[in-house]
Amino acid sequence: PNSQDGIYLRRDKNSILGNQIGSSLPNMGNGGDGLHLHTSNNNLIGGTYFNEIDANGRNGDFIDGDGNLLQGNLISENDEAGVYVQGGDNLIGGACCGGNLIFSYGGNGVLLNGV
Repeated sequence: PNSQDGIYLRRDKNSILGNQIGSSLPNMGNGGDGLHLHTSNNNLIGGTYFNEIDANGRNGDFIDGDGNLLQGNLISENDEAGVYVQGGDNLIGGACCGGNLIFSYGGNGVLLNGV
C-alpha cells in the first residue's frame, strides 16, 4: 500500500479517466487522499471513462481549485469524505454518465468547505 495520495495533481487542464485509485482489498488503499487536486483548475475527472476511487485513508477526492468536473465515478469506502471541495465553480455530478455514485463510511459523502 501507498502511504501518500494515490494521485497528487498541481497542474491545470488534465483528464483523469478510467483508473482504479485505491483498493477494496483490506489495508491496500492509499494512506492519503485517492485523488488530490492542489490549486489545480479546469480538470476532468471521470466522464465517459469512470474512475473507481475507494478505500483511501483520507478523502476519495480532495478538490482544491476552480472549474473542475467530477462525473460518472464510483467513490466509496474512504475514511473521511467521499468528495471534499474547497474552491469555486466545480461541478460534482451532472447529466453525463449518470452522475457519481458516492458513499462513504468515514464521513460526509460530499463536503463543501468555504465554497
